[in-house]
Amino acid sequence: MRVARLAMAFTLVIVITACGCGGGIEDVAGTTDTVSPSGSLDILSHSTYINSIGTRVIVGEVQNNTNYDAEFVKIFVTLYDSAGRAYLAKVLPNPKSLKAEASVIDTDYTYADLDVIPLGGGKSPFKIYTSNGYDAKNYTLSVEGSVGSFTDHKIEVLSHSSYTNSIGTLVITGEVKNNSDRSKKFIKILATLYNSDGNVVETDFTYSDRDVLSPGETSGFKMYVSYPNGYSTYSLMTEADNA
Repeated sequence: MRVARLAMAFTLVIVITACGCGGGIEDVAGTTDTVSPSGSLDILSHSTYINSIGTRVIVGEVQNNTNYDAEFVKIFVTLYDSAGRAYLAKVLPNPKSLKAEASVIDTDYTYADLDVIPLGGGKSPFKIYTSNGYDAKNYTLSVEGSVGSFTDHKIEVLSHSSYTNSIGTLVITGEVKNNSDRSKKFIKILATLYNSDGNVVETDFTYSDRDVLSPGETSGFKMYVSYPNGYSTYSLMTEADNA
């Protein structure tokens, strides 16, 4: 059966107002644009930082507000060398006096960390590593996806805890259980870190210690998050494949 294609659902314009070379979060401001008739794939929040090797990293969370389970959810970023007329015309009283549009200095994309995001408000984190975005002064984000089919693999996080080690890495440890009636493999645990305002500041993932879990079995996991970026809280989600 031919898979239908979801329309592009969301566009953001963001101006970077501070640019550091460490792991700090930069202040951003944004505007939102189009939504598709059948609902939208929405970027709930996002942020950017420069990691220790000088790469601009953009992290965020996408929500599926369409009428379909969405797979192959792809997030695009375009980075510019200045704010540009398209954005500034919305915030300045005399756009005719503005100079030419900003120049694109880099583009990139990634896929949502979840393979399929369920309809009705399902969420997934994402992370984009740009190749030439260090000097960017603004960027836009957009998202698209295809119609898919979500399967609840019934992998439960039984418990978890966290601490920050001596080099500033957030370590999250826990245990997962296979509550389904089928054996599961490639059991993935995803973490989304939020600041006190509820905005995403980092994402990461790991796999369970055991490769395969039979029904009712459990496994430990440990995740190292190198750039916790002043997080306040985090959430965990899981996905897996049938073994």
